[in-house]
Amino acid sequence: MPNRFRHDSEQGSVTVVVAAAMVAIIGLVALGTDVGRMYIAQERMATVADAAALSGAQFLPHDYDGAVAAVQTYLTRNGVDPQSVTFAVDEAASTLSVIVEDTVSYTFGRIFGRATGRVEASAVARVASVSGYNNVVPLGVVQADWTLGDPVVLKASPGGGGQNSPGNYGALSLGGRGASAYEENLAEGYTGWVRVGDLIPTEPGNMAGPTQRALQARLSANPDVTYGSVRKGSPRIMIVPVLESFDVNGRGEVRIVGFGAFFLESVGTHGNDRGTVYGRFLRYVVTGESGGNAADFAAYTIKLTH
Repeated sequence: MPNRFRHDSEQGSVTVVVAAAMVAIIGLVALGTDVGRMYIAQERMATVADAAALSGAQFLPHDYDGAVAAVQTYLTRNGVDPQSVTFAVDEAASTLSVIVEDTVSYTFGRIFGRATGRVEASAVARVASVSGYNNVVPLGVVQADWTLGDPVVLKASPGGGGQNSPGNYGALSLGGRGASAYEENLAEGYTGWVRVGDLIPTEPGNMAGPTQRALQARLSANPDVTYGSVRKGSPRIMIVPVLESFDVNGRGEVRIVGFGAFFLESVGTHGNDRGTVYGRFLRYVVTGESGGNAADFAAYTIKLTH
């Protein structure tokens, strides 16, 4: 005669095991779902923190209010409450830190008494003067205490600023001597790297024709823009080596102490003014090298340092 008691006992044990397993499976599903939600939220907050720090750092080190406004504008446009974000600028106004917090609602965690979780992400963006760049124009200006918007003669001529030194009007020799290399580099930018401390050969002579042709191409590519309306990427924004001095006689070498950004206003086309290059001092952020002892001439790099 079959032992019904034993059979019923085994069946009951299996039911208990299955029930326990189901609870465990439901718990794992709950954990996986809510952990996944936390991970997605964390990734989004990290992206927001990075972008907010970079947007604000664009205005440092001289415009704290602009940095604050840029961070808040970015957050608002991307659906993040600025009140949930903490940001600060260091005493040197060269580093901006951002901390973003958010609350994530759990789906299954409520079963275990957890309705929400907190996520946090931070980013630090640092602004530094450019110490090396690979798209400069072959012009050199002697260091000065410029204010943003100041008119600057980027290249002289017999009738426009005179000579920088005997035989020199401000042209540099980058990657090769002669008018042809000079004109190409002036029109397109020199693709080799130049750095603070480098000694660069000068290119004597006015070279009015090559200067006029090269810069007329830049002017024609963006003819209606002004200093006040120019935007990043315009060919009328030129990165120019800033020099310790131009105290050479004929072909010589000059030392780079920094880099400046200038808006190309015009180029002289007539008489003794032909070949004069007129620009305005501009604050600009580029992708380049930073560090060392680069002087501050409002050309900056920005990097995330977290």
